[in-house]
Amino acid sequence: MKILLVSLQGIGNSVLITPAIKYLYKQGHILDMVVSDNNSYRIVEALGILRKIFIYKEKENFFKNALRLKKELKADKHEVVYAMYPNGRRENILSFYLSKENKGGIKDRQGYWKMFCFLLRQTLALDKDGHDIINNLKLVGAPEFYQDSKPLIVVPLKIAEEVANSYFPNTDNRFTLILHPFSSKKQGLWNIYNYIYICQRLAREKKIRIVVAGSPDESELMDIITKKVGEGIEKYTKSNILCAAAFINHSDLFLGSDSSLMHISAALGKPTIAIWGFTDYQRTSPYGENSLIIRKDIDCSPCYDFVYGLRKNCQFNRACLNKLDKEIVYKIISTVIDEIKEKKTMQAIQLNSIENIKNITTLWSGCRMITIN
Repeated sequence: MKILLVSLQGIGNSVLITPAIKYLYKQGHILDMVVSDNNSYRIVEALGILRKIFIYKEKENFFKNALRLKKELKADKHEVVYAMYPNGRRENILSFYLSKENKGGIKDRQGYWKMFCFLLRQTLALDKDGHDIINNLKLVGAPEFYQDSKPLIVVPLKIAEEVANSYFPNTDNRFTLILHPFSSKKQGLWNIYNYIYICQRLAREKKIRIVVAGSPDESELMDIITKKVGEGIEKYTKSNILCAAAFINHSDLFLGSDSSLMHISAALGKPTIAIWGFTDYQRTSPYGENSLIIRKDIDCSPCYDFVYGLRKNCQFNRACLNKLDKEIVYKIISTVIDEIKEKKTMQAIQLNSIENIKNITTLWSGCRMITIN
């Protein structure tokens, strides 16, 4: 069967749909995909299992994209088109325009009209509290207890070798921490000066190598961080997301926000710590037992909704982030570094004794979640 997948969300979302792509490929289907040029295409292209990739150009308007894609897809008679979850207006309209056999992920009253779900000829009532990986596997017909749910990141050998030779000389055996305190959801960022404080202490007390990584668009903030931290930190800027993935793959620990690099780090199986804010950890927590999220216990969290976005006027002044104590976070990170140096996995690290930790739970994704009072 010829299947077309449509996903125009961020890079992190592209990482989380890779288990569904793997499933369809294992069933023997011929797979094509419409994906954004926001670097998401590099993630799915590197898998090597898609026949064709069609690019949605973010700098073009929707109608110009739709007309061009219709023309490019004319020769390919796809039997099914999936608007991959989370599917917004663009996915729903585009999948309707491209095929009469379109299927999508959202089926709820809240998003039915706003997200143009009425254009989908077949929808599934997905679990709004379930992980995006589960929902996409369900969307493409995977059985309920399908086991191969691990996201897949493939770093081309040439890129891996270039990064290794340029940035990881054999003579430097220091513990390397990758810092990425950025996110496409700007309001969901922990104060950058909290990260600066933590990095200053880590550089001084742990004598580790700290690399703040990001895209060229984040370069100005990266310069602020490196200048404030001073000795012991450097920056790594690349526009190719696979170069960043290769860099992370050589590191010992990733620290950052809920972002695309966080999902890449977790998918690579690297020890990953994410500072969590208002987004739904049930849906988008990093995958795997080597991951850890730190969040403040606020009754209103999570408040970010895919349909309506972030509440514009938070009556609690973003307490989920602003009241997250940097001292407690530092103690957690410091303990994790010490234990990783002793070859312990994230699951084996004991953190309960740290003051003001309310509880530690394990989510469906395998990620541990620390909730702070």
